[in-house]
Amino acid sequence: SSIFKVNPFVISVDQQPQNTSYPDGSRTASIVSPTIDLSLRDGLNNILTGADDLHTKILTTLQESAGSVSQTDLEGNKSDISISAGQMNFTDLSLAAESGYFTLNFVWDEVSIISNEFSVTPNNLFIHTGPSSTSYTSGSSKASVGTGIRVDLRDVEDGPV
Repeated sequence: SSIFKVNPFVISVDQQPQNTSYPDGSRTASIVSPTIDLSLRDGLNNILTGADDLHTKILTTLQESAGSVSQTDLEGNKSDISISAGQMNFTDLSLAAESGYFTLNFVWDEVSIISNEFSVTPNNLFIHTGPSSTSYTSGSSKASVGTGIRVDLRDVEDGPV
């Protein structure tokens, strides 16, 4: 008899990424609380408890809702995850220098799943160009505050996000 490979029918995201913000004094925002858990399942949605492998390569990519982001902004162990009893746990995924709405795409062999959407918010705002001083003109109920007002999102090291 020959050895053959059986792929799971689906990957399930049992514990989703969490909404988060950059904490004080940090350049990264953790998206795990306490873990992101995946399971390999058969066609009847049973966890494949016999699926064990010391190190399985799973491709984990980050997708921004409004477009794409640099994969270098997703930090932590993204690919060399141990499978035990058909389950994988991500314990240290975080985002650096990005804010907005995101999903994670997990691909193992020929099977993939996209996480629920989660948000990452900045630590602070920085007003780059403020409004100009002004006064009401005769007969007007509005006053112009100028043009070119710009607000930048900044991380705790004053870097743009």
